[in-house]
Amino acid sequence: MTIEDQLRERLRKVEALHFGATSAGEREAASAAADRLRAKLDEAARSDPPVEMKFGCDGVDAPRRPRCARVEVLNLTRGRRP
Repeated sequence: MTIEDQLRERLRKVEALHFGATSAGEREAASAAADRLRAKLDEAARSDPPVEMKFGCDGVDAPRRPRCARVEVLNLTRGRRP
């Protein structure tokens, strides 16, 4: 679990506390904690930007038509076996 995932989970819990609070003091404390967590989450997102990755098979020499290669190796004709 990454740091951002942990912060999001904590933020979700604090927001649940905020909406379930029975007194004004609890709501204010939860709101302040949520603001701090949002600031940490923004800071984490800025310091560790997402990495864009590209995968490909440019250098791999894979057979294009394996069925045709098999026919040539076995010396078969289409639809008939020797």
